[in-house]
Amino acid sequence: TGGRVGIVFPTVSRNNYMPIRSWTGIGVYPCLSGLMLITNTTLAFFNDACNRHDIGIQVSQKNDDGQFPIMTSSMFVYNSSQNNIIFNGLPNLGVVNPSRCGVDLVDMDCDGLKKDLITDTDGSLFGQPSSIFSDSEALWGSQQHGIGDFRIPRVALTSLTGLQININLTHPYRGISRTNSCSLRPAWGMYMCNFNTDYRMLIIESMDSDTEKRRVSPVAVMSTSGYIDLINGPQDQTICNGYSCQKRISTFMSIVQSGQTYEIYFSSTPPKYLRFRLL
Repeated sequence: TGGRVGIVFPTVSRNNYMPIRSWTGIGVYPCLSGLMLITNTTLAFFNDACNRHDIGIQVSQKNDDGQFPIMTSSMFVYNSSQNNIIFNGLPNLGVVNPSRCGVDLVDMDCDGLKKDLITDTDGSLFGQPSSIFSDSEALWGSQQHGIGDFRIPRVALTSLTGLQININLTHPYRGISRTNSCSLRPAWGMYMCNFNTDYRMLIIESMDSDTEKRRVSPVAVMSTSGYIDLINGPQDQTICNGYSCQKRISTFMSIVQSGQTYEIYFSSTPPKYLRFRLL
């Protein structure tokens, strides 16, 4: 953002090879679970000043793979603009290539800047108990970022009798499922929803032995309220003789809404063994 940042979303993984690699980057797959709790903390003097856009809490701009949720309580905001409390940012185009977030001729954004969730449990941070999450569909339709209806798994577009489904009739909305209580905050690049609706991170994990070798993404997570969200999974973090090994683990981080029934579609034969984890 060109300014100061108070707190950055956590990166939860094993050794990232610092100092051989950058301290802020991620050089290994993310862990399977993680949560950051912030309590009894004051955010003060986060505003636009001296040509800076200071941010209280920011989604890590260096973690393209996946970032775990934050929960806050007993916060105090002093002399700070609401526009500067939190910032998401857009996915990094530089990793949309076969060596990073793509494979098998399918290049698409990874999920680190698209599936981020912060929960204000008592309203002390945002003025009311709220869930705030990424504008996952911000670049929908972009060929450069590889995200759009053209990435929806074919099986989701076909009925059991083999007929084509008009997906815009059955699921007209894109992004993370939300209610009328949610509103987009452009300055944040995130949606804010009141606490009447609970949001959680759902980890979808392939337990098959070929989890790194066989591509099953993009994965479509489709809600009964008519939303489609696409998940790509972590980037290739392997190295073979100085090049990527064209391996990517099939573990997917999604944001789901309580009270909804979801259908999950894979882009190829689904894993034989799956494990689900709700954080």
